[in-house]
Amino acid sequence: ATSQLGADMHLSPKAARLFPAHIEVKNVELLNIWGALMQAREGAAHEKQGRSPVVFFKRSRTDLFIAMEVPDFWRFYGLGSDRRTEAHS
Repeated sequence: ATSQLGADMHLSPKAARLFPAHIEVKNVELLNIWGALMQAREGAAHEKQGRSPVVFFKRSRTDLFIAMEVPDFWRFYGLGSDRRTEAHS
């Protein structure tokens, strides 16, 4: 399979202002999360709009999960981009 750089979910302009993310969506039984994150990162860089790479993922009969970089998580919650976790201190 070839990867494509377009986002899997396109947000309205208002939604993109509230959640500025390049979103990849994966619905597979076995996910290469690192590959999916890289695809989201490359897609965000290709768009050149300053959006954060985010992966929404699930498999059959499971809840939906989100993977994103920690600084982006803090920024989305208004805690600043320089916030660190104890694991990185």
